[in-house]
Amino acid sequence: MKRIFSLNTRWISTKILSDRIGKERIIILKKFTEAAILCVLLFTMTGCVQKESADEVVNQKYQFNIENMDGTETVIHSWIDDEGKEHVFLPSYCDKEEVLLMNGFNELEDVEFHESENVAALFINTESQSMDAIHSDKEYREAAEAILFTADGKIDYQTAECSLKGRGNSTWDLFEKKPYQLKLEEKGNLLNMGEGKKWILLANAFDETSLRNKFVYDLARENDWCYAPECEYVDLYLNGEYRGLYLLTERVEFGEDRLNVEADEKYMCNIEYVERWDSLDNAFLTDSGRAVEIREPDEPTEQDYTRIQELVNEMETMILNPENGETLGEKIDIESWVYKYLLDEIMENGDADIASSYFYYADGKFYAGPLWDYDNTLGVSTRNQNPYTFLARSGYKYKQHGTPYYDSLYSQKEFYDKIAELYCEEVLPALEEEIQTGLFDKENEIKSAVHMNRIRWENAFKEQNSEIRNVTDICEYLEKRIEFLNSAWIEGEEYCTVQFEPYVIDMYATEETYAGSYAVKKGERFCDLSVPKITEEDVIWVNCENGEVFDSEQIITEDITLIPAREDDSQG
Repeated sequence: MKRIFSLNTRWISTKILSDRIGKERIIILKKFTEAAILCVLLFTMTGCVQKESADEVVNQKYQFNIENMDGTETVIHSWIDDEGKEHVFLPSYCDKEEVLLMNGFNELEDVEFHESENVAALFINTESQSMDAIHSDKEYREAAEAILFTADGKIDYQTAECSLKGRGNSTWDLFEKKPYQLKLEEKGNLLNMGEGKKWILLANAFDETSLRNKFVYDLARENDWCYAPECEYVDLYLNGEYRGLYLLTERVEFGEDRLNVEADEKYMCNIEYVERWDSLDNAFLTDSGRAVEIREPDEPTEQDYTRIQELVNEMETMILNPENGETLGEKIDIESWVYKYLLDEIMENGDADIASSYFYYADGKFYAGPLWDYDNTLGVSTRNQNPYTFLARSGYKYKQHGTPYYDSLYSQKEFYDKIAELYCEEVLPALEEEIQTGLFDKENEIKSAVHMNRIRWENAFKEQNSEIRNVTDICEYLEKRIEFLNSAWIEGEEYCTVQFEPYVIDMYATEETYAGSYAVKKGERFCDLSVPKITEEDVIWVNCENGEVFDSEQIITEDITLIPAREDDSQG
C-alpha cells in the first residue's frame, strides 16, 4: 500500500468561471470526518456572489490540500487538457483510492488520476504564488519555499529560504515546459547528491523518454570517464501545479561535493554559439573567433579574465596547429577529451564543440567536461536522425557553427589511436550492456512518471515528430550507431563527410526539411546510401568551396559542404 498524508479535515476547492459576471468564483467543499455534511461556500476575491444556475459552471479545477504526518502541508491542483478532460497527477507516495476516500469521494467521473512511482517529488511555492514573473523574464529571481519528498514520502529536504529563476537557451525559448535554477540560502544535500546551494531543474523537454541526459551522466560517472553532474528524477510541482518529470542536477561548478579539483590555479569555461557571446556573462572571443564563456570563477577579476583568455588561446593554437612541435599531452588531458568526444559522437550531440561544451583548466592542463545537455540527441531532431554518420566532428560545418577542436584532434594520430583504444576496450562493452539491460531497467523504474509527463506535455511531444520515442527505439538506434562506428574505429573503414547546409532550420524532422550530414565511404557515391529525402526536388546543391553543382552519382574522395544554389548558379 502506498503511503498517503493523513489529515483530519479535507479541503477541495473547485474553480468556477462565470461568463455572465466575468469574475472567478470558488466553491469550497469541506468534509467533516464525523458527519456526512458538505458545507458549500461561494465567494470571490472581492466578495460573495450568488450562484443562480448550474449553467454558469464552465471549467472545474480541484485543489487537494494534503497534510503530511509531521504536520507539513502541500497542495496539488488538477489540470485541464485541451479536450476539457481534468487530470490529477499524484506523487509516488500517494494512492488514488485513499485520496478519494479521505476527501469524501468514492469516485470522480470527470477527473482522471495518475500516480507516479519510484520518483521523488519536489514542491516549490513562489512568494507571489504565480510563475508569471519568472516566465516573462528568465533572469528574474523570486523568493520561494521548497519541500522535497523521497519516493516513499519521507521529507528529504525542506526550506522556507530559497529562490527560483529560469535558465537555459533553446529549451527556454521553444517550450512551455521550462528549465529552472533553484538557489538555497544555505547549502543542502538534496537526495544524497552532496552539499550545494545552486541546483538545476532540467526539463528534458526535447526527450519524450526522459532517459538521455541521465543515461549519459550516469554512464560517464560510473565508469570514471570524465566528470558528469550527479542527478535524480523528481516530479515537480510549482505552486501546487504539476509541471512534469524533471531531472534535478548539480550545478556545473567546482566544489567539494561537485567537481572537486585540488589545484593552485583552476578555471572553468564553456564554448557557446558565436551569436550568443555578447549576451553572455564574462565571455570573450578566441583568436580563431570562438565564443568562450568563463564559468569559474563566477565573478572573474580583470586579472583572471586576461589569464584565462591567454591560456585558452594557447590551448587553441596547439589544437588547431599540431605541426607547431608541441605534443597534445603538454596542454590537454587526452583521455578526458577522447571520452567526451566518444560520448558526443555516440549520442550524436549536435551541440558538441559548438555549445554547452565545457572544459576546465587545472595546474597546467585543460580537461574536457563537465558533460552537459544531452536531451536533444539520438534522433530527436533534424540534426541527428541519421545513425550512419559522424556528427560531433562535423556538426553544422557551415558559417560559424563549426567543430574546429574536434575536427583537428580527430586528424591527429595520437588522439585517433586513443579513440580506437578506449572505444573498443571500455566504451563499447559498457554500451552493449546498457542496450541489453541497463536502459530497459531505467525506463521501467520511471515509466509511471514518464506516462504522467507525456500526458501533461502531449502537445509539445506531438510537434517534434521524432521517431525515437521509447527505450526500444533508443536501443535500436544505438545498435545502428555501434554498427557504423565499429566499421570506422574497429574495421578501419575510411569515410568522407557530405554536409548539407540546411536552408531551412527546423528543430524537428519533416518530409520537406532536412539538416545534417552523411558519412560516405571514400571512393563510393552518395546515391548508393540509403538516405531520407534531403529537401524538395527542385533544390539544387552546390559545393560551397568551388560553386560546382553537386551530382549525387559522383565519386566522393573528400569532405564536401553543400549549400543551396542561387538562381544564377543553377542557371550557369
